[in-house]
Amino acid sequence: MNGRANVGEFDNAESGILAPTTVDDVRSLIETVPTDTRIHAFSTGYNWGLGSSVPVDSQPTSISLAALKAVRDIDIELGWAVVEAGVTQADLSQRLVGTARMLNVTASSAQTSVLGNALDRGVGLRRHRTEDLLGIEVTLADSSTHRIGWWPDTVHSGRVPYRYGTGPDLLGLFTQSNFGVITAGVVGLLRRPEATAVVKSTVPSEHTPELLDALANALASGLINAVPKIYSPGARTSYAGADRSDESVVYFAVDGPKTAVVTLTHIAVEQLGLDPARTEIFYSAEDLDSATDAVTKLVVHGYSGDVSTHDHLVAATLGAAPASVDSSGTGWIFFLPLLFSGDGPLLEKAYSIIGQHNTAAQGPTVGATANLLGPDIVDFVVSIAFDRNSQTADAHRILDSLHADFASLSVLPYRLDAGHPLTHNANELIRVVRDALDPHRRFSGGRYLPDERTPA
Repeated sequence: MNGRANVGEFDNAESGILAPTTVDDVRSLIETVPTDTRIHAFSTGYNWGLGSSVPVDSQPTSISLAALKAVRDIDIELGWAVVEAGVTQADLSQRLVGTARMLNVTASSAQTSVLGNALDRGVGLRRHRTEDLLGIEVTLADSSTHRIGWWPDTVHSGRVPYRYGTGPDLLGLFTQSNFGVITAGVVGLLRRPEATAVVKSTVPSEHTPELLDALANALASGLINAVPKIYSPGARTSYAGADRSDESVVYFAVDGPKTAVVTLTHIAVEQLGLDPARTEIFYSAEDLDSATDAVTKLVVHGYSGDVSTHDHLVAATLGAAPASVDSSGTGWIFFLPLLFSGDGPLLEKAYSIIGQHNTAAQGPTVGATANLLGPDIVDFVVSIAFDRNSQTADAHRILDSLHADFASLSVLPYRLDAGHPLTHNANELIRVVRDALDPHRRFSGGRYLPDERTPA
């Protein structure tokens, strides 16, 4: 690996880092960075497993937005918050404690950026995080700043937080793209359920495809809620330090009135065919104890928008506090394809591929966490944990193989790592838009736009 350290051991060829503290600073930097130097912006830089904060193309100037920390406004009644790019899950979720609203949190560190993860199309414990995004504030290559989508202080947006507004919807252009620098955004806040039960059950791994189909049906009917999760044996080892076994662990939430949630939960357990003797039900965080593993603590708290235990899992998994993960944490890479929940043969092939890469007792540990994003789509999070001193080459060979193996099944990742960026525009219209917004390619292409340059 070259350049500044990152936990995935991807190469980094940046020329330096700048750290603005205001939106005016961002505009000024775009104006003053030499036109022959590209600009690569990131929020907190904790995009672990996909490259952290490293740029993809050569010799850009990186801009860290971590110091843009203002929570500009919150409306609990209408369910929105205006946050700057450096606002973390911890910052915002703490502001919502004791209110009728909660943040859709992701299962990563409490110190990750709310906006950064949503703009990269990350996944929360309640829903896909792009669904949280209502509006953005973006500075373009000509240093002009614009607000897109819904904003509370724009008379044309109306009082109701409706991201689409009237006319063309431009918000999607700025997810997974480097068309500009996103300095702030409006994030939707979820209604907090009156009561939530979290179910944890240990199941034979060979039953996972059938269980995913059953969970999808339960999710479609409204019997269960949030994003159900199944950790494979390898994932259990990587995340929670569990001994290698042939068993997986499933989690899901059941929301409802306090008077009904107990009954609903037992109905869900029965309909899903879970073994009561191997099933635990947590009706609140108070049901956890000191012996409860770090994954369970995170999920139980996280389904309720609480990130207070998230970094305990970071420490257990990566062996470091968030600020030290890139410099000294256990090696970690993600591969993130999407699968169809009802395609049992495809799911079996996917798990078989994971098993083939997880046979060496002394090699990297490969696991999969299946996140059910609605009744049809499985976010198949493949993790590769490795020793950075002795297993880096092996880990990257596994990553290359995963890309090839899943592509042969017509299965592609929905988020890309720094070692496998897009090399061409999937649609010519993307080039037309890029030419209009950034004709001289001031901004780095990153993982989602090809590395191309038009001389100034």
